[in-house]
Amino acid sequence: MDKEQEAMQFVGCFGIFDESYKVIIAWRKIFGKITLSLILPFSFIYLVHMEVLDLFFRKIMYNEIELYRTQWGTPKYEKLADLISDEWAYFWLFKAAYFTLYFILSLLSTAAVVYTVACIYTDRELTFSKVIGVVPKRRLRFRRGLRFQRDGEGQKPNKGNILVAVFIFLILGIAASALQCAFQTLVLQGSDSGMSTRVVMR
Repeated sequence: MDKEQEAMQFVGCFGIFDESYKVIIAWRKIFGKITLSLILPFSFIYLVHMEVLDLFFRKIMYNEIELYRTQWGTPKYEKLADLISDEWAYFWLFKAAYFTLYFILSLLSTAAVVYTVACIYTDRELTFSKVIGVVPKRRLRFRRGLRFQRDGEGQKPNKGNILVAVFIFLILGIAASALQCAFQTLVLQGSDSGMSTRVVMR
């Protein structure tokens, strides 16, 4: 890269977004592969999880309303109570499976991007197969919530770095919340434009 690492310390929040855009455009082929192989499945699992939970809650709420309307002690009451108990068990099993996959793909996708950027800035040989091979093997750790780094490397972040990290986190959080609201409104709940919009949004 043209910029020295020392200069990168002073680019600021919007400079980080600008630099990220330039890196992704310049290396769009490898970032595209990372997106298709790790980030896209990660996003897909997150959206499917939302829809499945919505279906679970609708079914459980319907059965609980039916249970409330059913006379206590009758065979129908006992059947509904057992059914609701089973549905809650399936619900928590699904949540456990989801969080396991979410955690694994989150770590893998983040580590892949961080390792790729590190190779770009240090002019190391970089291929998609090497990234995927190194990421599962290399021991990485997340220090103080700011960046991945190898054991024994790095330095204590200063106050400016923490503020920039918090600001970027807030921006990304707002963007993620907007996407989630759009998905719930246009896909889960439907929209005035009909089925075509829901299919496109999926």
